[in-house]
Amino acid sequence: MKLTCIQMDMVLGAPDANFARAEALVRRAAEEGPDVIVLPETWNTGFFPEDLAATADVDGARTKSVFGPLARELGVNIVCGSTAVRRGEAFYNAAHIFDRSGALIAEYDKTHLFSPSGEDAHFRAGDKLCGTRVIPLVIEEEKLSRAEDAAGDAPLLELLPWKLKTAAVIATGSEVARGLIQDAFTPVVEAKLAEFGIAVTARRVVEDGEERVARAIAEVREAGVELVLCTGGMSVDPDDSTPAAIRRSGARVVSYGAPVLPGAMVLLGYFDDGVPVLGLPGCVMYARRTVFDLLLPSLAAGAAVTREEIAALGEGGLCLGCGTCTFPSCGFGK
Repeated sequence: MKLTCIQMDMVLGAPDANFARAEALVRRAAEEGPDVIVLPETWNTGFFPEDLAATADVDGARTKSVFGPLARELGVNIVCGSTAVRRGEAFYNAAHIFDRSGALIAEYDKTHLFSPSGEDAHFRAGDKLCGTRVIPLVIEEEKLSRAEDAAGDAPLLELLPWKLKTAAVIATGSEVARGLIQDAFTPVVEAKLAEFGIAVTARRVVEDGEERVARAIAEVREAGVELVLCTGGMSVDPDDSTPAAIRRSGARVVSYGAPVLPGAMVLLGYFDDGVPVLGLPGCVMYARRTVFDLLLPSLAAGAAVTREEIAALGEGGLCLGCGTCTFPSCGFGK
């Protein structure tokens, strides 16, 4: 593999000049036939301009629009060393990696910021997702091949973005529907969904009864929501009809019950078009963390949850209800 590293004189706080300079240097470097071309750190702004808000690349959009097509044109892999990027109100020192086809194959936010230079005062550190180390530094080819075979073709780690944007909440219970008690369940669910950028766009309050709940599910399905949540009616009492209503609505039930406390009586199912439906037990309303918190990240990312994955939650499936909750940085669900 032939690697070309570019050094360039960045103009502090002048992204237009730096983009033009970087593109010219990449084109010149490509004439020598490298496999990979690497740009320097914060090549677009310099290290560091006073006004990052005016000079950082918003969501890395300009970097992607320039160097993706350039990588495809030149037939070379390009590592945009690191780019000063703005996402919302935060700034990141981010690397963008493009393959020969111009596809963005990796995006990395620097996690270990260099505090002596004041980098940590300008940028937010990226999230640490996982870590590994190869020991020793030199290894026999045969052992490396065995490790590759054991790993298989599937990725060892996948980072999926949140995909779901809309949800419906169906609050069940005759007391709530008749106004005898206040619906305290829906606000809790809405707050948890909001953490994943999911808005509740359809709401229903219905009395107990299989037919009533199934009809409400059909109504919110017609509204086109991406997630259906039914609250209440999930225990073993004779008038708790939510599980039967979910089955009646046409959903395929993956699991009714989970080896998790709080939340053992949860139900998860899917409709034929892939929309998930959950029956949430009452503990979700009053317990700080429950099985809902364990399932929601995968659901929000559009990843289908299997019966085997729910069964695996039994290891670490007991929330200890600590006085100071540190979830998800704890053993619950691990």
